[in-house]
Amino acid sequence: DEWLLIPAMYYRWNNPDLRFTYREFGKVISPKLPGLMRGMMGKKIGARFKGMTQILGITEKTKPAIKHWFEQAFLVDLDRHFQQYNFLLGGAPCIADFSFYGPLYAHLYREPNSCDMLARLAPNVVLWIERMHDASSFSGGWFEDDVIPETLLPILCNVFESQWPVLEHTADRLAEWLLQETEGGKVSGPINVPRQLGTHKFTFNGVEALRVVLPQVQWMMQRPLKYYHSLRAQQKLQIDPLLRQTNASHAMQFSLKYQIVRVGNRFVIE
Repeated sequence: DEWLLIPAMYYRWNNPDLRFTYREFGKVISPKLPGLMRGMMGKKIGARFKGMTQILGITEKTKPAIKHWFEQAFLVDLDRHFQQYNFLLGGAPCIADFSFYGPLYAHLYREPNSCDMLARLAPNVVLWIERMHDASSFSGGWFEDDVIPETLLPILCNVFESQWPVLEHTADRLAEWLLQETEGGKVSGPINVPRQLGTHKFTFNGVEALRVVLPQVQWMMQRPLKYYHSLRAQQKLQIDPLLRQTNASHAMQFSLKYQIVRVGNRFVIE
């Protein structure tokens, strides 16, 4: 989940003791160097990543809101869910489990300081992370009839209320950029999508700030939109009540002007 990267990056780089983090960067970048040199190299590269927090909207203004949202809302809701269920949709992991697992494991569980915080505030989330280490050992199934448990509704509401406006504005900004780059937005061949398109306002837990516009997130946004619009009318009738419960009805009606595709390691408009 792209939205989870904000608290994940906040906890990683807001830690006053970054020695562990820099050592880990060093292991990845220069695994054959002696330990001390690995740490020095890791600090040099890691400092660049630390400087990226501002472009994601992690500032002195938003830090209290990020911390409060993560510890008092998201973790509370997720821990309550895993108190009852092994995975997000029942007895086996789904793609959403892996989406959450990435930032929660890599940025929080592995860091000593934030791991202590997770264990203290959300012990059931920690147990889920540890189950995900070898999720293939679980033989259970998902909930019958694609039921979404009540415990996930607060999390879904929060995602649509806080993240979806950013996605819509990103898609609009990309369309505006393409109009400027082409004759009336006509695409006659593959056009490389820039990594960034300036900045825009966003709101995190009630606090407004600026963050960089990252066109790549439209690529992820396209998938649920494409799936929903591919459904037959009868199938939509089964999904629409959940969309209304999670304040997402308007989101599925959003119309993308252009589609992004991934070619190699680049995003392009064809």
